[in-house]
Amino acid sequence: MRNMMIKKIGKGLLLFIIGIVVIAGILLIYIIVEDQGYEEYQFKESKMETRKALILTWDASSVEDFWKTYEKEFFPFLDNLHQKGKIALVLPFEHKALKHPDKAGVWTNCVIILFDKNTDEELSNQIISTLQESELSSLFCTADLMRLQKGLDMFYPIKNGISKEKHLNQTIEYVFSQPEHREEYYAAQYLWSGPAMADLHSRDKAGRFIGFELDKRLFGSEIMPEWDVAHVFAFTTWQMIKSIPFFYGTWNKHAKRVFGEEMTFKKKLAEWDKIRLNVKGSAKQNMSLTLQQK
Repeated sequence: MRNMMIKKIGKGLLLFIIGIVVIAGILLIYIIVEDQGYEEYQFKESKMETRKALILTWDASSVEDFWKTYEKEFFPFLDNLHQKGKIALVLPFEHKALKHPDKAGVWTNCVIILFDKNTDEELSNQIISTLQESELSSLFCTADLMRLQKGLDMFYPIKNGISKEKHLNQTIEYVFSQPEHREEYYAAQYLWSGPAMADLHSRDKAGRFIGFELDKRLFGSEIMPEWDVAHVFAFTTWQMIKSIPFFYGTWNKHAKRVFGEEMTFKKKLAEWDKIRLNVKGSAKQNMSLTLQQK
């Protein structure tokens, strides 16, 4: 009797495994066929960006209380600027407490304010002044005037755009690169990492990739680190699944195009790890306080 039960369990397990393999195989075939429906990505070097953004951070012990105060005291001011066309986009995020290993300061909330292309950067001072007069001032950590990185302006998924934003699994990355290597590091982003993500994005394998470079820090205490690059990248769950067969291949293809046949995704990241430090975390976007591009 015991042997029969073991055989039945074994047979059932085998059938289950076979079923999983068959389903995975069908899914893989579908993903490959679906990918062939997209036009092949062709790299074209972008012009230098002129669009600016203000990135603000806070350290909030209670994220819920922070957003309540933000909505009451700061959001109406930003919404008014948005209605007037002075700011194009506001992305409010929360994430775990992040810190640089050599600095005491931590931050938990980040709001990215993208200016309209015709807006003078002096608007930053007006925004900071309004913020410092609010109840949020005691939690205020940094204010950085940033410029968009060229080619790294993938704000929304190519399919269903803004409607898919709420389904994105997002990550914010703050980068501290060594000053003597920044020129080459930025150039590599323009030629390699940006196009690699644009390739995936054009085939609906990534939902968002936005990059910013520091223009100047406008506010920040000595305990706060000064990052020179900030990235937001995101995928829907389905995009993450679809990207699995293509992710490394796409990055490796662009690595070879830029750096030569011997270069790979992992080799280049290992080189970058010697000249930069990443501080990053999963980010939750507050959709009710988001102001979209018109």
